[in-house]
Amino acid sequence: MLSYRVVERDQRDLLGEGPLWSARDRALYWVDILAPAVHRLSLIDGSLSSWRMPEMIGWVIERAKVPGFIAGFQSGFAELTLDPFEIRPIADPEPHLPKNRLNDAKADRSGRIWAGSMNVNADVPSGGFYRLDPDRSVTAMDSGYIIANGPAFSPAHDYIYHTDSGRGVVYRFVLNADGTLGERVAFIEFEAGWGKRVCQVYCDSRDWDTGHYPPGFFDSAFVDGGHSYDIVANDTKRAIELVRAGGLIMWHDFCPLDDVTAACESTRDVVSYITAAREELLPYVDKLFWIEPSWLLVAVRGQRVAA
Repeated sequence: MLSYRVVERDQRDLLGEGPLWSARDRALYWVDILAPAVHRLSLIDGSLSSWRMPEMIGWVIERAKVPGFIAGFQSGFAELTLDPFEIRPIADPEPHLPKNRLNDAKADRSGRIWAGSMNVNADVPSGGFYRLDPDRSVTAMDSGYIIANGPAFSPAHDYIYHTDSGRGVVYRFVLNADGTLGERVAFIEFEAGWGKRVCQVYCDSRDWDTGHYPPGFFDSAFVDGGHSYDIVANDTKRAIELVRAGGLIMWHDFCPLDDVTAACESTRDVVSYITAAREELLPYVDKLFWIEPSWLLVAVRGQRVAA
């Protein structure tokens, strides 16, 4: 059993996003977009620190060769140092859209930052997709996003993925070595109207009466929400009973890295349960794999019927 402590805080984030692990500082950074603020949990001494920001901030990315970060503000890209505190603007990619803000970003292995933007009310398709190069030049790469989210790269860095959460679409682009992109292709599309096929049940899952559903009724199950050991165990048992052969069972907040479990309490009991129960789970699944690096564990349900 992994040991852990609950990190007590005297505040709750309004919109916590963008966790960033700094090996250099041995600290976890994240932002509260709406506060707005940057927070840090130090694994050296366990201290919590916060810095208020002058405007909405969507993300921070650690700089490789000098202290500090590149940050995405409502007013655009900026250099950010926390000690001493200083913000040095780089560029505003959308000066003509004062109600837009930068929302999410990732750095590729060439040091380029890929960032999306969105309207602060998420109600118009005014968001764009931008590339910030190491020379501080900014290039518009795509447009028409409602909620630009989650840029990610293929393992070979030959594709980049970018999501419009407002439209329910994950796009894929060919990523060329010079930073140019190929044609945008809809890689995953979530059909409009599927919400009508979902019934949300508000209850403690440990008390949920699943007798109305035959075994194998569901195509997939996503284990999230409650992160205590007993809830993860209960929800996993329910998922094995209710997911059909060939369906998917997914666990969120699974990341078996010591630095992550030390910093993020939501991961600890999830990792502890899966580690302890792995041999019991394997007869019921055809495949069990962690998507690295991520906080997702995935199982393909096997043919064996739950006891």
